[in-house]
Amino acid sequence: MATKTFSSIVLVPEHRDELAAALDAIKGRAKINPTAGQIIDAAERAEQRLYGAGVANTNRVGCTYSFREAGPTASSYKYRKTVTSFALKRTAKGWVVTSAGAEEVYPKQGVLDRIDLTANAKAAVLRAALAGFGEIPAKAA
Repeated sequence: MATKTFSSIVLVPEHRDELAAALDAIKGRAKINPTAGQIIDAAERAEQRLYGAGVANTNRVGCTYSFREAGPTASSYKYRKTVTSFALKRTAKGWVVTSAGAEEVYPKQGVLDRIDLTANAKAAVLRAALAGFGEIPAKAA
């Protein structure tokens, strides 16, 4: 059986072993690498955040999720450290990994836990947020 690439592994608990094998294949000698569990849990959280924001399944396609751990609390740049980071993209089938690995961060650099929305998803969030205030005029939208 051919080895699957990241972009072909849909991030669901049933594919945890396949994802772990793909991560091990790219890990090399790196000591810090995200685990399959971390990535699958992040995909589930991102899906819940989109659901909570009122984004329909059809509007979720194309949204991206980025994660990077925070830097150390020290105040000197010599205390930079290497942390796990990864990026996901929502496809019609579900979330897939676009990149995974390690990244150097500097002291006081905050955690990155961000979803970037497509134009359709942004419009859906706006509609959901303003639903209690009546209809949005066409010129305002």
